[in-house]
Amino acid sequence: MGFRVSKAHKRFHSEMGKNYGNCRNFQDVWGCFPMNKYATDLAGICGLFCGTCPSFPEECGGCLSNRVAAKCVECRHGFRSCAKEKGATRCYECSDFPCKRLEDFIPVHVVNDIVHHENVIKDLLLMKEIGVQNWVDKQVETHMCAACGEMIYWHETRTHTCRIRK
Repeated sequence: MGFRVSKAHKRFHSEMGKNYGNCRNFQDVWGCFPMNKYATDLAGICGLFCGTCPSFPEECGGCLSNRVAAKCVECRHGFRSCAKEKGATRCYECSDFPCKRLEDFIPVHVVNDIVHHENVIKDLLLMKEIGVQNWVDKQVETHMCAACGEMIYWHETRTHTCRIRK
């Protein structure tokens, strides 16, 4: 039995100007994104990889995209407004990097004993070193299930169950 494509996902493809065709998993969905601006939108201002968020891709295309989840538009941690104020796209471009706001952000979100923000400073430094597109490619490779091609949500890294249907 094949994977059913949701109405929201069909709408996503429609907005992107792509036919959903045989889209069955994240690997196929990833192919829907031209490897350019859309892909780099998944590298968050704060150093998070938006591709492992449960809101991606149906509700959100990343915090720098034109389709941003409500919780990210508000950004209660202040990264969006700070970046705009400082004229930066991502925190590593700021002369104050790493700042107290970013350091205070690290321990904020813990699920299943996984500290979601644990590597934001390290990841921002890596983005700066290897380039945003290369960083996104590395994140996709790291977080995609090799067996089923689905992206593993950040909070499932220790509990992911492959969803291959036989």
